[in-house]
Amino acid sequence: MSHPRVLRRRFFQLAVFTGLATVLTLGACQVFPFIPDHYTFSQSDAQSAVERKFPYQRNFGQFMTVNLSHPVLMLHPETNSVTIALNADFQSPLLRHPASGSFAVNSQLEYDPARAAVVLRSPKLERIDVADLSGEDAQQLNAVASVLATQLLDHYPIYTFKPQQLSFAGVAYQPGEIRVESHGIRVAIIEKSAG
Repeated sequence: MSHPRVLRRRFFQLAVFTGLATVLTLGACQVFPFIPDHYTFSQSDAQSAVERKFPYQRNFGQFMTVNLSHPVLMLHPETNSVTIALNADFQSPLLRHPASGSFAVNSQLEYDPARAAVVLRSPKLERIDVADLSGEDAQQLNAVASVLATQLLDHYPIYTFKPQQLSFAGVAYQPGEIRVESHGIRVAIIEKSAG
């Protein structure tokens, strides 16, 4: 077999192989679902997750009992954070009478890989509104609300990813940057590093 004929045959085999690879690749793109570069879950999704935690009652020994209910989650794109407002009822022998009002907790968000969930990170008391209280009573309620904010809501999941949302054709993905937007919470989806 002459040298030019061998070269033509190899060129032909290479062209056929390249053509098949292109067809298979394009076919795979049409058959497999599209993995987006981000996922956005709605304010309603996050609200539903928070509502599962409430109503909630916490006793501080003989000192105070707090009942929390009716959470409302608000999005703050300008600070990349969320606020959760809660109705609160306080009962304590140290208060002149039971007190009712509301308080709000502001929190950043982060991804918890162990739970595959977007969680609240380091929530802080933003405000407390309780009628007819001042002085020492108001200071006590502020202290109690601050403890509740950090202990009750820190690392609370507001969205949990399903396994199929983070896997495609044997490749594992993970959430990246989390951005709070006006209509929902946008989570970047990136390929998981081998390390």
